[in-house]
Amino acid sequence: MKPYRFFSLDERLACCGKFVRKNAKVVDVGTDHAYLPIYLVKTRVITQAIALDLKEGPLANAEKNINRYGLAEHIKTVLSNGLENVSETEADDIIMSGMGGEVIIDIIKNAKWLKNVDKRLILQPMSEDEKLREFLKDNMFFIEREEAVISKNKVYTVMSVKYVVKKFNVPKLYTHIGQLKADSSLETATYIQKKIKSLEKRAIGLKALNKTLEYVDICKIIEELKRLIERNKLHDYS
Repeated sequence: MKPYRFFSLDERLACCGKFVRKNAKVVDVGTDHAYLPIYLVKTRVITQAIALDLKEGPLANAEKNINRYGLAEHIKTVLSNGLENVSETEADDIIMSGMGGEVIIDIIKNAKWLKNVDKRLILQPMSEDEKLREFLKDNMFFIEREEAVISKNKVYTVMSVKYVVKKFNVPKLYTHIGQLKADSSLETATYIQKKIKSLEKRAIGLKALNKTLEYVDICKIIEELKRLIERNKLHDYS
């Protein structure tokens, strides 16, 4: 039988994979076709993973691909709502990509064992990133690393997150751009420009509702973000 040609990951999944620790036990939540765990095992970043999905259809696709690449001994498939059917001992690095920020929040809320300094959450929200960062901060999950990526003409953020036991202070822009670094990259600039447009729409709504104080606060954030773009670099928050 002719071997199947190996694939490459898109920029979004590739960034998630870059954040995975060497030889970590990985759980890929919402795995769909299981491309990421397959890639990580085939490139010898890890030796074992769980490909997890809420629906039987995507999980069947995942199993087909896992068998296609001869990785059934390394990658287990699990049907589960969030992390309900995964134990703490089965996971070191937990990837949640391609889902909304509120969905990610619910999964974290329902898996109390994630509050462990040895675990890492690799998060790629498709929406509600501000709400997600706020939740993480309030629950003592610290974003230790973050990158913006452009995939299929859309810009996303990928976060590596750890539990830090105690409350911590963050800069004013943390909720909006997290830990994006002073790299002056196209991806980072594009992400900030998208954020500015979103905040400008919010400001228009606040002004129409005569919410003056909130409007003024949002305008200040917008101006700070615009200054970052103008300088073509970000503050380093480390």
